[in-house]
Amino acid sequence: VRAWRTKFLGEGGIDAGGLYRELIYCLCKELQSQQLPLFILCPNGREQIGQNRDKWVPNPSSTSPLYLAMYEFLGKLMGLAIRTLSLLNLDLPSIVWKALIGAEIEVQDVIDIDRLSFKLIENMRSMEPRTVECPAGFPVAKLKFNAGLRLTEAVPDLVLKKGMRIIAIQGVSVATKEDAEAKLEAISTSGPWSVTFAGRVTPEQFNMAFCDTKFVIVGSDQKERELVPGGRRRALQWETRGEFCDHIVAYRKSEFKQQCAAMRRGLACVVPYALLSLFTWNELEAQVCGRSQMNVDLLQKMTKYNGCSPSDRHIQYFWQIMRNRFDEFEKAKFLKFVWGRARLPVRAADFQTHFTINQLNASARNPDAFMPIGHTCFFSVDMPAYTNLDIMHKRLLYAITHCEAIDADYGPRSIQAVQDEDSDDD
Repeated sequence: VRAWRTKFLGEGGIDAGGLYRELIYCLCKELQSQQLPLFILCPNGREQIGQNRDKWVPNPSSTSPLYLAMYEFLGKLMGLAIRTLSLLNLDLPSIVWKALIGAEIEVQDVIDIDRLSFKLIENMRSMEPRTVECPAGFPVAKLKFNAGLRLTEAVPDLVLKKGMRIIAIQGVSVATKEDAEAKLEAISTSGPWSVTFAGRVTPEQFNMAFCDTKFVIVGSDQKERELVPGGRRRALQWETRGEFCDHIVAYRKSEFKQQCAAMRRGLACVVPYALLSLFTWNELEAQVCGRSQMNVDLLQKMTKYNGCSPSDRHIQYFWQIMRNRFDEFEKAKFLKFVWGRARLPVRAADFQTHFTINQLNASARNPDAFMPIGHTCFFSVDMPAYTNLDIMHKRLLYAITHCEAIDADYGPRSIQAVQDEDSDDD
């Protein structure tokens, strides 16, 4: 099923489905690049820290009516992918997919794309006093401390580190070791009790360290924005540290709100809002994009053979290469070579056609001298009966890397053998 017919200028391709899938692939590739201003690499990817470094997020700066219309059109393409099973090779994080189904954005969704922002918040909150709730029956003798009220031994059961300083027991301040020991002796361990430890810095030290910090944040697009009105003139103080952290979290959760809302409007033109709420974000991603990692077992299950059989030596070589020699990038390149798309459907029921391996009969005399031929419109490949694993790997790798143009429909029908002197560097 195609929404339109595709013609590539300067290429001799007839669209029986392959050119359409190739165009969808190229659209997604351009979206996730610097060629268009709609998506940018997430902060984790830009800074090479944390997880999801390959994920792309909407550009917070792209808020003009033209750009929002483009986001809305992308949402329509997502709906089209669900309805027609024409998967989009997009790498978007959970914070985008959750916004599309109207689910609540959580702190972990932000950490998954921007570890550094929350590293600052974690450090700031670790400066504050910490109260530890001790369970009933926990022996007070495990708290060993010196005259300065600092722990002389770690307490793994309560995640307490050596050197932490006690400032209160049961909510009552203590100033000396004797005072602390007296309060601990009076505690009844039949019920829970608490001990409070000092933060890492004093308010004076905090204010000195953050005297130049204002209520602003650098967004995912590396542009500075105010967290509150007049934030560029408001200095961070010890008393406002909690408010500062809360504003950072709130901004990060809603940073892509406009762009995601536009995509959601477009998606709802094809898949009604009521139906979107039935998906989890993982399910929506799988319906729109499939899985980024190829399921070779599923591909083999959905394969037919024409002029050859699964027991043939060169067919067994092929599946060995797919499983053991190709990495995920090369598997995606192979799929594009034979189907014009980079990802497989998630389930066997979603395959609109079987993958077919045809015997390339023209190569019978000297199969090692011929290249495989992909037919993206028909999800098939003409495979010579290569005599060994290394030759097949070499020919396949060259084909999926250098033979990307869909240009054979108007060209010569004869098969050209490769020259013996070709190399991996060609």
